[in-house]
Amino acid sequence: MMNTRFLLVGAVLGMLSGQVWAVTRTWSGLGEDNRWGTPKNWAVSADVEGAVPQNGDTLVFPSDGYLETVNDLPGIVLEKIAFTGTGAHSLSGASFTLRQSATSGAVALESATGEVTNDCAIVLADGEQKSSLSTARVMQTGMISGPGKLVRVGAA
Repeated sequence: MMNTRFLLVGAVLGMLSGQVWAVTRTWSGLGEDNRWGTPKNWAVSADVEGAVPQNGDTLVFPSDGYLETVNDLPGIVLEKIAFTGTGAHSLSGASFTLRQSATSGAVALESATGEVTNDCAIVLADGEQKSSLSTARVMQTGMISGPGKLVRVGAA
């Protein structure tokens, strides 16, 4: 009986060790370039250097100045993108998919203030993707496609 319990616990731990957990990655800009695929550009906490964003992650771009980044991760599927601070943000590069479901009350694209220019194409996963843009000014020059729809919430 005791050996069976250890075997079961070992099997569960073995399955979990291969699982990747989605995390919130905050842009630090400490890498040698402005590309999303540079690990040193991301932090998972204030003092821990991160790794390249993975499918399912939430990305946060803080800036009170001007921040220009390049998505060099084609086909990445993100839970959410948030722009914080009062600065201007500019995204370019490969397309990305937003998959945050509005039924959970969460927001897939968020910016409180400042200005966001996005040249990346956005694919909206099935369902309703909420964007909370408050007083932010957004210029989307990349194509928006996919089976989902984008709904703006908050101040116009």
